[in-house]
Amino acid sequence: MLIVPGSASKKVAEDLSKLLNCGIVKVNIKEFADGERYVRLEDEVKDEDLIIIQNTYPDGNIIETFLLQDASADAGANSITLVIPYYGYGRQDRKFLDGEAVSARILAELLSSLSDAIILVDPHKQHILNFFKAPAYSCSANEEIAKYLSEKVDIILAPDKGAM
Repeated sequence: MLIVPGSASKKVAEDLSKLLNCGIVKVNIKEFADGERYVRLEDEVKDEDLIIIQNTYPDGNIIETFLLQDASADAGANSITLVIPYYGYGRQDRKFLDGEAVSARILAELLSSLSDAIILVDPHKQHILNFFKAPAYSCSANEEIAKYLSEKVDIILAPDKGAM
């Protein structure tokens, strides 16, 4: 098993590789002047089970994720699991008005087409998992966050009452 870090999730990828005692694939990611992304896996991944870790926000990270998935498949990965710490576009999970796109669904379908499994961290709504065509799971970091806050933070600020 190897971890493939996206540019938005390098720290998470490093921490996960230590916890799982597995390697990290060296990835060359560039952004051209016009905003287009370039991705190249610099390590051998043939027949490996890969875990790609990448947020889907901001928008450029979505394209980068597709490129990481495609490069991994093209390089002969045995399996591709996509871990999304923050699922951008997850809030538009249904139509509120006629003519609206359901962004959570279409993004899920596209991401599924290039992965064997998907893991979302604390998705906006659990039913979003049903939009994926590949097996999809959710996990929560709430316990770890609460433990950290109780041990290390003296005060928490919130933008409004609803956040409390």
